Amino acid sequence: MKELHVGRSKFKLVNISAGKFLRDINGHSHSADSYEIHYCYDGSGILWTGGQSYGIKSDTLYVTGPNVWHRQTIDPNNPMAEVCLYIQLVCKGKDQISASLLGADFWIGQGNGTLKALFGALEALGEKKDFLAREKQVHIAELIVTELAGIYSQGEAVAEQDTPEDRKLVIIEEAFLYEYDSLTLKGLALRLGMSTRQTQRVLARYYGMAFREKKTAARLEAAYVMIQNGNSVGGAASSVGYSDAASFIRAFKKQYGITPSKIGKG
Repeated sequence: MKELHVGRSKFKLVNISAGKFLRDINGHSHSADSYEIHYCYDGSGILWTGGQSYGIKSDTLYVTGPNVWHRQTIDPNNPMAEVCLYIQLVCKGKDQISASLLGADFWIGQGNGTLKALFGALEALGEKKDFLAREKQVHIAELIVTELAGIYSQGEAVAEQDTPEDRKLVIIEEAFLYEYDSLTLKGLALRLGMSTRQTQRVLARYYGMAFREKKTAARLEAAYVMIQNGNSVGGAASSVGYSDAASFIRAFKKQYGITPSKIGKG
């Protein structure tokens, strides 16, 4: 895993992904000290976070920081495509660039010409695994994060942030995001190379939830998106593993404060 040096701060470059969305991304949040930098280069969609919705289109740039819950829905007639950097803070520096960058846990706006060129170069490198391509990706990512800090320091930032278990946190988040119906504590622990007890401690430390609570939240979020996309309440409940409609409705109302029948396509 490569390091990025921005100002006097140090980050781990955990993951780079690029491509077109084939379906909505269920609501989720990242762990302490983790940031995702999203750049949409084609298509359109909606970002839901903080009780608000934001339209996403080509050249939209947005950052989701530690514990910022967010959901992405696509325009089925024009699915969005993005490049995404996942970074984690290793060492916080005491300098203006670091203060600007780490002072915002959520930001959305338009990418400037420099960022557009940098993300384009990153996408062009694609999935190449050779040493030279990987080194180029690291340097480009470092430039992107530095440029972002520069935008923040111009007063365009929005809000705030806290130590990670590097790649393990990505595994945890992706597991709950995509395997909400089948994930088990034992299976997750095996994937992480940890005991079930250690896994529970990591979940409590970084997400403030036990495994069962986090899985329930992930299942209900998947059901929310299904209902929002036109599925019946009963069908969504069954799809996420609820055989009893009444218990599903109770759990849904507890999480969202409304019954599932009140959800419509937004």
